[in-house]
Amino acid sequence: MSKDTMPDNLDSFRQAFSKNAKEFDALVVAMFEHVESAMDAHQKKYQELIFAVAQKFPNETRHETALRYINERENQCHGPVKAILHAGDDDE
Repeated sequence: MSKDTMPDNLDSFRQAFSKNAKEFDALVVAMFEHVESAMDAHQKKYQELIFAVAQKFPNETRHETALRYINERENQCHGPVKAILHAGDDDE
């Protein structure tokens, strides 16, 4: 299916495949369940990381304090140049 003929929303996409609507619905449900499960797993890992911070710095969130700790350790181990080079990396 080309970009020009791609349906605008999920319902019109479903109608385009109405002969196999039950299979399509099952596929969509399975996809949403997979995404939800992956999000739950990431949320649990994030919560574990954030709550490893025993006490946050004043005027910071736990997230900011955890990030500060990680950056400080990275600077100690690898020096500020490597920490700066990788400051924008998203390895999630």
